[in-house]
Amino acid sequence: MTSTFLGNLSLDFLKLLENNDEYNVIIEIGEGSFKKLFRAHSIILCYRCPYLYNKLKDIDYNDRNIKVIKKPKVLVKVFDIVIRNSTLERYYEQIYGTKSSNFFYNLAGSKTFKYSITF
Repeated sequence: MTSTFLGNLSLDFLKLLENNDEYNVIIEIGEGSFKKLFRAHSIILCYRCPYLYNKLKDIDYNDRNIKVIKKPKVLVKVFDIVIRNSTLERYYEQIYGTKSSNFFYNLAGSKTFKYSITF
């Protein structure tokens, strides 16, 4: 019963991320023609990722009541994986959904990942 609940909750968080409903954070990843905007929710980001918790505390809301984080040197493909999965310090649990611990662990060991995810 618990695993069903948690599985459904993870799917609900993933839907929330994909539908862009009620977001209050925009994370701008990449630059130029490789830039992508990720719309997210501070309440989820802050309590699933210590880095984003500290980062968001230091950013004021804009006139649309949205906090904007800009990371031009991060690759969109890499961040897409990160936003859907938590950091290694959170025991590979997801920020918004999708359990892909082994894939994420393997990716984290790659040189491409190490150089691309530097915040």
